[in-house]
Amino acid sequence: MRDLILAVVPHTSHVNLQLADGAVLADQDLIVEGTGKRIRHVKCRSVADAERPAVRALIKAQIEARPRPVDEGR
Repeated sequence: MRDLILAVVPHTSHVNLQLADGAVLADQDLIVEGTGKRIRHVKCRSVADAERPAVRALIKAQIEARPRPVDEGR
């Protein structure tokens, strides 16, 4: 689980976008939910929700928060 960055968790009426470092990511629009020490989520109830600039910004911030793994085989 250390390599987890994002996860999509489907529910009946919505989808949660899990953010591995959601507790420490900047969330100016206050859309991150949850109480976990590290992992938090954004609830998307429609495609329009998922396409919000704030969601895209959180995805970008989450990816940038983790360094790329070094490929030791090369």
